[in-house]
Order: sequence, then structure tokens, then C-alpha cells
Amino acid sequence: MKFTDKFLRLTSLALMLGMSLQAKSPKDYEKAEAQKMKNFKMPEGFKARLWADKSQITNPMAIAFDSKGRLLVTEIHRWRFGVDDIRHRPYMLLDDILIQSSEDRLAMYEKHYDKHPESHYTAKQDIIKVLEDTNGDGRADSAKVFADGFNDILDGPGLGIIERDGKVYYTNIPHLWMMEDTNGDGLSDKRTSLQDGFGIRMSYSGHDMHGLSWGPDGKLYWSIGDRGFSFTTKEGKKFHGPNEGAVFRCDPDGSNLEVFYDRLRNPQELVFDDYGNLFTADNDSDKGDLERINYLVEGGDSGWHAGHQNLLAFASKLNFRSYDYAEKKSLNSSWMTERLFYANDENQPAYVMPTIGQIQGGPSGFLYNPSNSLGDKYDNKFFVNIFRGGVPRTNISMFDVEEAGAGFKMINLEDFFVGCNMVDMDFGPDGKMYVSEFNNGGYLNRDEGNIFTLEVPGETDKAEVRENEKILTSDFTLKTSNELYSLLARDHQQIRLRAQFELAKRNDAAKLFAKAAKDQSAPQLQRVHGVWGLGMLANKDRSLLAQLKNLLLNDSDDQVRAQCARVLGDHRDSSALKEMIQALEDKFPRTAMYAGIGLGRIADASAIPAIIEAQRKNAGKDRFLQHGLMMGLAGMKDSNSYVKYAQDSSPAVRMIVLLAMRKNLDPAIQVFLKDSDMKVRYEAMRAINDRVIEGGAQEALAKLLLDLPKPQNKVDELMHLRLINANFYLGDKASAERLLKYAARQDLSESMTQEAVAALQAWDDKAPLDNTTGLPREYKLERQDIKQVLHAQLGELFKVAKGKLLAQVNRLATRCKFPVTSEILVAHLNNVALIDEVRLGAFQALHERQELKTPSVIKLLNDKSIAIRLKALRVLNDLDASKAQVEAGRISQKGQVQERQLAYDLMAKSSVNDAILLKQVDLATEGKGDREALLEILNSSRTKTSEAFKSKLATYDAKMAAGKNTDKFAYAIEGGDMNQGRDVFFNHGAAQCLRCHKVNGFGADVGPDLTLMGKMYDRRYLLEAIVDPGAAVAPGYGITSVTTNDGKTHSGTYMGENKAVVKVKGADGKVTAYQRSKIKTMMPPVSPMPPMHMLMKPEELRDVVAYLKSLDTPLKKKKKKDKSAH
Repeated sequence: MKFTDKFLRLTSLALMLGMSLQAKSPKDYEKAEAQKMKNFKMPEGFKARLWADKSQITNPMAIAFDSKGRLLVTEIHRWRFGVDDIRHRPYMLLDDILIQSSEDRLAMYEKHYDKHPESHYTAKQDIIKVLEDTNGDGRADSAKVFADGFNDILDGPGLGIIERDGKVYYTNIPHLWMMEDTNGDGLSDKRTSLQDGFGIRMSYSGHDMHGLSWGPDGKLYWSIGDRGFSFTTKEGKKFHGPNEGAVFRCDPDGSNLEVFYDRLRNPQELVFDDYGNLFTADNDSDKGDLERINYLVEGGDSGWHAGHQNLLAFASKLNFRSYDYAEKKSLNSSWMTERLFYANDENQPAYVMPTIGQIQGGPSGFLYNPSNSLGDKYDNKFFVNIFRGGVPRTNISMFDVEEAGAGFKMINLEDFFVGCNMVDMDFGPDGKMYVSEFNNGGYLNRDEGNIFTLEVPGETDKAEVRENEKILTSDFTLKTSNELYSLLARDHQQIRLRAQFELAKRNDAAKLFAKAAKDQSAPQLQRVHGVWGLGMLANKDRSLLAQLKNLLLNDSDDQVRAQCARVLGDHRDSSALKEMIQALEDKFPRTAMYAGIGLGRIADASAIPAIIEAQRKNAGKDRFLQHGLMMGLAGMKDSNSYVKYAQDSSPAVRMIVLLAMRKNLDPAIQVFLKDSDMKVRYEAMRAINDRVIEGGAQEALAKLLLDLPKPQNKVDELMHLRLINANFYLGDKASAERLLKYAARQDLSESMTQEAVAALQAWDDKAPLDNTTGLPREYKLERQDIKQVLHAQLGELFKVAKGKLLAQVNRLATRCKFPVTSEILVAHLNNVALIDEVRLGAFQALHERQELKTPSVIKLLNDKSIAIRLKALRVLNDLDASKAQVEAGRISQKGQVQERQLAYDLMAKSSVNDAILLKQVDLATEGKGDREALLEILNSSRTKTSEAFKSKLATYDAKMAAGKNTDKFAYAIEGGDMNQGRDVFFNHGAAQCLRCHKVNGFGADVGPDLTLMGKMYDRRYLLEAIVDPGAAVAPGYGITSVTTNDGKTHSGTYMGENKAVVKVKGADGKVTAYQRSKIKTMMPPVSPMPPMHMLMKPEELRDVVAYLKSLDTPLKKKKKKDKSAH
């Protein structure tokens, strides 16, 4: 249901009344948080204060100040309570990946209402609060509900908020909302959806819509994570990116909406620096890559899409042929293999806009310092909030950027603040930094929350800062045009921008903006805002752009020239064609970059020779400049105007021609498949496969398969996989023949030839996802029957195949009914010298042909290979269930672990062995019996309906419930498969162990390093750490607080305890041991880790325990090669 405006008013009133009736006063909350603040770790000279507490806000996320100096706060009560995470909904996984619209997501929810009814999605609502310090004492004393009722089935979470001209903009999937206060009571009474169609998939929670920011062009910018988007704008333009994160921009009324930047994973806040350069902080995939700081330029592509996550996290669940047929546990993803997340790596694909710097930990808030209110040291600093679920892992880092050609690079990365579980930041009009704290620890809602201020006494109380506060909280509509003109030079980004926006409404704006832009004696930033102001006015009067042409060519200021090129290009000013072409030679690379982008928007082919020459000079070295020049070509009406340069002598020139064709999905790109430069060839292969470029390009790509040289590295292997993929999707006989010949190549590794055979095995499956990109892909061509091709050529492949490849060929032969004689299959089955995969393939083929007899299968129950013995018991159960039960009874008493587990599992299907099961349940109740097969014993017993089983299981369950928490999971202590557990640890899509933990240097450091965990702890402890993280919090990784007898509360990181003391580390890094005799109360350590039995199957839980117990030896570091050796 939707909450009414009447409800909004009532809840606001209730909140205000409730505040006055609270048992605790603001002083009480300040006292409660005082010790936490004492432990804050921040630069010398800083002071922190509690500004708002949990009586005023709960579950706060995004914060932003409005033009009246009030703080807008989004509360996300629907987080994991209606806004769910696909990692916790495995039965929805494929449906979610295939979603193409918001309507599809609704249909998916409706399909599973039996598990999560409609009420699950509507019970809680997201809220916007407005907080204010009305008496100026530095403490919020007014907290009201500004807007609520965001609880539609598809809503949430609300993670972005900003204000302009009294209108509040709010990102709450699937809508971009604009809210207004029409009656002047300070609360919203009108809301308008400027656009819907955002966040069409469930995907990962947090990959949502955020980052609202006003650009220098007067447009609204914002971001979305890879929950994707699909919508048609007011003007009828369709934008469809169901698996991508992106940055958008539009006019304040929602018109002229467009995608500005594409293929990000989870960009959080967006920030502009003083010169209108746009930056964001993007998240990692939790697979050993790093988070990134990105400089965003129009038309840019960071290379991420949700298909990478499908390959990296969900390979076992999504029918990828490499996993199902080639038995690859880890799939080759271009995100990792081609180093797409690295900072300007020379081995990266050319299409990717490189990150400018890397950080560690999930970014949430992102902020640019708009003034010098913290002192000169922090002027022009960027601040990024690294959220890791609790102190001290959560922190704020700061850094600078310096120019690097047309782009930037990050420098001076260092810690700024540690001490609370913060998620967002904003600078208030008073110059203080405001920090929102989500909760006291963890990733889930706990109905807690605070807002702290950070300031530098002596800096924040300077006259200039006080004057800035007066200006920012004043009514700009009452200022004269000349006052606004003067404010364009103010040393405060927000003041300058608001003055520009207000001045743009005035009749004399054109004259004043032109004066600012042209006056070379004026402050640089005043001139820059003058250029931007003229750009805003040109939306109604394009003639105003004429005066920028002379500045573009002749002004001495690099930034002024760059912004002139940017504005002229944004407006597609064809009258500036000559000047824009000349600007390609500007000494400031960013001017040339903007000129290139602008020429693409103007789309006049006469600019092409100059673009080509600019790239010839650049030689591909400045990738941001290269991008601008590529955009110049890509904007042309078609590639016919520049295709001749595909034969140019310069690889760099050929590369931007190729990249322009890639951007436009132009089939002419296939000309580069035979380019003399390997990087160019690879870029073409990559583009045709990954972007699914049609028009003959797929056919041209597929034909190159047999010409590829032997792979030398993972990138080469990925290229081979792409060409195998092209042949697979063509689906014709010629492609099948190429795959067979490829599989027979003797120079290739077994791993690569397996991939070709896997493509033949999966030929008729029509799996919905592409094996190389992980994305949904249509089968556009009718698939031909290749049985005759296989029958004609499999014989040759049999002659050369061995090992795992032979096993695969056997399975393929069975699938296509290739006439392999039974004698050959029997020989394979009985040849103990062959690998298990070959023997098992022969075993299965004989079974499918119904040529196996019970005595011969029983004989195989004694084979030396456990894999054969397990297969024999399963086949025996198919042939003669009664004999299988007899053997199961025997094996359950003396077989190896896996055999006993299978034996007990089969007992569910018959009552023959009930006595054995009943005895084992009795023994299990006493903590005895077959502990390694306890899971199968219990599972089979629970299928029985007799009173004997019901009674004994009830006794068992009651005793386990009364015991230790781990007793309920006793089945997972022993009997796990270490190798299966490793696969779960590294590849489980929901558990995502690597997101927080490291093993032998691989993974993240949010939680404890597990490299030696098996040596340090027993199995029960390991199990407890998994199913009840709070009960076994490792020192250094949990949040706790102790209240001593003197009434003081000491919060921080739990560092361990014994009978005498509890150790707590404050944010200052100091560890204090508190005597138990002096502790009044203690909050048990809180772990941010969720109980893993909620995310794993029982078998997976048992396997992970086995894997963790195996971790008892650190990986030996490889000796570095002596580079001086010859």
C-alpha cells in the first residue's frame, strides 16, 4: 500500500510528540556516545560532536543539506526487508538475470509469493527526514518526516537525495522522484516521478540508485549499480541496460534524460571538482579485484556488467558449458583476466576507460571539499567513506588528484577518520563535515543511527566560514544580479554554483556571464562559471555561444579553453566546427578531448582528417584523449566516412576507428580481424564476441578458430574461448567441423581442447547465458543437426584424445549415439590404468545402453577407485534396488566416508535398513555413531513416517536444541569434502567468503585471515564461527562496548578476553584491558558476518568446515626470478 499525505502528517506529529516524551534527553544520548567519540581517530586539531541521535533518526543512509541549511536524511527501513538480495534467493537467480523490465521483476516476485508473499515487500517503508538545529547550539533539535510511503512492491532502497530551488530530488528504485512543499510547512505534499524504470533486477543489495549531484551545466546527474535500467524518456528515447551500472543526466524537470557513462558495477556518490570534472567511487566483485576511483567522461565505458558476476560467483548454478561439460570450477572472466579494474594498465583492452586509482573496501559516501573550512591542508581534497560493517574497518580516506594528460591520477591516499560505522558525508553550510552512522556494527538494519560533526576549531569559526554560512542559508532569489556575479568568484564551490544557477534566471544574465568569461583579469573560477552560465542560457538562445569560439582559440587559460570546448560540444554548435577542429591541437589535452567529443556531437565528416591526425600524434598514449577522439568518429552518421582509415599505417589510428565501430556495433569492424597488429586483432575479436556484433562479423570471427596460435597466457586463452563461442552460436555444420578439428590439435593444452568438445556437447542445450560474457544471449540462427558431422569425425578424435579429453569425447559419443562398441566401453571401464573420468564415462554409456548386468556391477563395488565404487552403488540401485539396499547396509558399516554417506542416503528409499538408521539416531542422540555420515542418517530418517522414527528424532532434536548452538549443526563437524569446501569458499555466490577473508594472500581483509585457521582451532570452533559468528568473534574483528562501575561506556573493537579482563581497542588504536571486577555490563561482540547456515546448504556447510580445517600450512612464496640473469 501507499501511505497517504494524512498519514505523513500524523507520523510527523507523532514523531515530534514522541521526542518530547522520550525518557532520554539529548544530553543522555551525548553521554552514551561520549566514550565512542573519545576513541575517534582523526587528524590532530579536529573535534567531533554528536549532532543527531537514534531518537531522531534510525537506519540513516544518504545525507544532504538543502538551501535553508536543513539536513535531509534518507532512512532505509526496507533494506533486506522488502529490498532483498539475490544471493539469498537462489531459486530466483536465473529469472532475475533474464529480467528485461520492472514488469518482469514484479512477475518474478509474484511467481514466488508462496515463499515471500506480497506483504513481505510492502510491510516496511523508506522515509525521508529533515533535521534542523533551530537554536544554533550545534545539536539538531527538530526532526520531522519530510516524506514517507515508499513501500511499493518494487520500491527501494532510497539512497540518494539533493535539493534545488525548494524541490527535493530522491532516488528510490524504480523512480527518480521530485518532491515539493507547496503549502510552505517545510514538508513534502507533492511528489512527481520524473522517470521510472531503474533497478529492474533484484541483483545484489546495495547496487542501487544514488549519487545525485548538480553538474556545472545545470543538469542533474546520478548513478545506478548493475541492477540495471530500462525505460523510455519523455522524448521517446529508449535506454536499455538490464545488466549494467551507469551514470545519467537530465534537466531539472526530468527532460532530455540520457546515459552519460556506462558499464560501472556499483558507482556510489558522484562529485564534481571545481572545474566540473566528474568522479565516482566504484565497488569490486569480491573476487580479488579492487575498488576504484573513476574519472567519468561522456560516453565512457568501465567494462563491468553483471555477466562478470555470473561467471565469477554463480558458475555452478547457471549451466555454463565450461562448468557443466569441461568441468572447470573457475571460469575465465574478462574482468579478471584482462585486468579491467586496474589503473591504466597497458595490457587492458583499449575500449576501457581506466580507473585513476584503487582503494580497498566498499565505498559508500564520496565527497569533494567545496571550501577551505577545514584549513588549507584539506582544500580540494576528496573524501571516500569505506564501509566494512564496523569499527575499525569502516573508515574515511582522503586523497588528491593530479592531472595526467587529459585525465587524472589519484595521489596522497591516506586515512582521515575512524571511529564509527558511517555510510555517508556532507559538508554543512557551517563548514563542518557531517557524517551519518548507519548502526553500531554490521550490514543490517538495527534501528540505530547517529550523525556526527567533524570540525577544526580555529578554522571553522573563521570570519570567512561564518560569512559563507550566512550566504548559503540566505535566499539567493533576493540577491541582485551584481551580487550573484560577485559570488561567482567566491572560494566556495556550492556558493558559486548556486549563484550561477540563480543568475541564469535573470534578464541581464547573458551580459554578466559574458563579462565573467571574457575578463582575463577576473579570478579563474569566476571565468569558468561564466562559460558554464552561457552554456545554460544557450538552451534558449544559441547565439550566445558565438563569443566562446574566440575564447576557445585564443584565451591563455587552459581551463577556460577546455570549458569552452565542452559547452560548444554539448550544444552541438555546428557554427563552431572550424574552431573545434583547431582545438584538437590545443596544448592542454583536456581541451582536445572535449573538442573530440564535441565534434562527434556535431557529426560533420569534414572533421575526420583532423581527428585522425590528432590520434596519430597521440599514438594512443593518452587514453582519455584517445577516448575523446574516438567519440568524434563514433558520432558520425556512419563509418563509411572514416572506414578508409582502417588501413592506416598507424596502429593507434586503426584502433580508434575500431573502437568507434565497436561503440556503434558496426559490422565493418570485422576488417580488423586480420590486422597486422595483435592488439588491434584482439580488440576486434573482443568487440565482436562480447558486444555480439552481427552483419557477418560473427561468421568472420568463427572462421579464424583454426588459425589461432597456441595460447601463451590467460588472455590468449580467453581469445580462443571467444572464437570457440562464435562457432557455437553460429550453430552450423561448418562450425561443428572447426570445433572438432580444433579439439584434435596436438599443440593445444587439454584444457583448451576440452572447451571445444564442451561446445559440441552443449550444442542442443540452448543454455540462456553466454559462456564467455555471462550475459543472456539469444540464439538467432536455427541450429543445424550435427550428428552426421560427429559420426564422420569423432573416430579421428578418439585416436588422439586421452585423459580428461577422452572422457569428454566418450560422453559426446554417447550423446550423439556414435557407434562405439560395447567391447571398447567395457575395456575402458575395466582398465584401472585410465583416469576415473574415462572409466566413469564408459560406465555411464554402458548403463544408458542397458548392457550392464547386476553381478558385474556388484563386482565393481570393490574397485580400487572410490569414484567407480560410488557410481556402481548408484547404478546398482537403478538395476536392482533390493540388492542395492543389501549392499548399502554392508557398506554403511565398513565403507569409506563418501561410500557410507551414499549408503545412508539410499536408505531413504526403502525400509530394509530401518533398523540400522534407528540405531544410528539413538547413537547420534548420545553424541556417538557415524558422525561423518550424520547428515545423511538424519535426512533419510526424516523421510520415514513410522512412530519409531518420529519419536527418536523428536528426542534427538530436543537434546540438540537444549545443548550448545553448534549441536544443531553437529552433522557438519565431520565428513566434509575438503575440495568441495574449497569450491564453496572461493565460488559460492551467496556466501562470498572472499569478500571478507583471505587465504594465502587471496581475498579481502575485512575479516580474519584464515590461512592457518585449521591449525589454530578444532572443527567445532570452526563450525561455531560459521553458524554463530557472534559467539566466536575473532579478536580484532568485532564491535563491543563495556560499561564500567563509574558509569562510563567504552566502545571499540573486541580484542579478546579471559577470566580477568576484557580487551577493547578504541579508534585511536590504543588497546585497554578492563578488569572484569570493574565492569558493570558488557555488550557481546557483534560480528558483521551473517550466519552462514542461512546461505549455505547443509552439505556445503560440512564441506567448508572440512576445508577450513585443512588450512594448516601457509603457501610457500615463489622465489622471484633474478632479472639480471641471462
